[in-house]
Amino acid sequence: MKSLLPQYLFDHIKIAKLRFIFEKNGKRKIKGYSGSAWRGVIGKTLKKIFCCFKNKPCNECLVKTNCPYYNLYERHSLEPGFSDLPRPYIFYPPPVTDNRYLILDVTLFAYGCDFVPHIIMACEEAGKRGIGFERIRFCLKCVLQNTLKKEWIPVYVPGEVKETSDTNFLLIDWLNTLPCEPKNGSWKVEIRSPLRLRKNKKYLRYADWGWAFVSLARRLSLLNYLCGGFKLNSEQWLEIKSFLSQPGKVENEIFWYDWKRYSSTQNKKIPMGGVMGRAFVDAPQSTKDIWWCWWHVANIFHLGKGTSMGLGKIEVYT
Repeated sequence: MKSLLPQYLFDHIKIAKLRFIFEKNGKRKIKGYSGSAWRGVIGKTLKKIFCCFKNKPCNECLVKTNCPYYNLYERHSLEPGFSDLPRPYIFYPPPVTDNRYLILDVTLFAYGCDFVPHIIMACEEAGKRGIGFERIRFCLKCVLQNTLKKEWIPVYVPGEVKETSDTNFLLIDWLNTLPCEPKNGSWKVEIRSPLRLRKNKKYLRYADWGWAFVSLARRLSLLNYLCGGFKLNSEQWLEIKSFLSQPGKVENEIFWYDWKRYSSTQNKKIPMGGVMGRAFVDAPQSTKDIWWCWWHVANIFHLGKGTSMGLGKIEVYT
């Protein structure tokens, strides 16, 4: 069953976990979920800083392959079913208790790890623009890195020179730090941000975990291939799909969370609702160790649609 372990299937994916801490100007709060706002302001700032030809479409630009904005926001794939390339980042704003600060957890993976300095630079500059409809301004205080020892250590402080080249590790390195799976194969899952699952062109109002994991595997398979890993053949994919479609017994306690984000490109609000709540998992005894890894992979990469703006965030508890 080693062939079903995610650390071996996706052995070329590197991951960097960073935490950006900002100090706000004033006491105003960002209304609602801010993952989309963070993705928007960082993208606009990257384009402002690094775009050489302001009025030329990205796909016509001669230097696009070296551009951080293009690679992170506009790059496309020729692979069937993936015209929109899975974005190699997640911007997730965790809850904060001190209203003086803003916190943004940034997970970069695959080729996204090559742009750590560029994202830091964009986050410093973005504070002048402000975030959200309220245009709340902020300044970057520091950037922390989550290490394999589960410690947050500083990798950047404005005004100080620090090395940012060793901020990423392979997926197998992260999964090797996991505690052993529970002997009874049971654990609890909390959905921290709306989980949006699209199946047969419709968004589900329930948690179809099998479908969520199959979709996650497709996303990681392409990213791993783009990083130099092997491409799954049809026989391998059928085995993986069959396995992931049966996560065991899962009892859901979920509800629908209605949410809309404002798109400045389309100049309108877009529905982005999803399911929230918790689930209680009883994994199959014969494969509980494999499922323990897959649930933690879902914690790293999130599940469903809109993961780049932090949607589909889950936490796993014993």
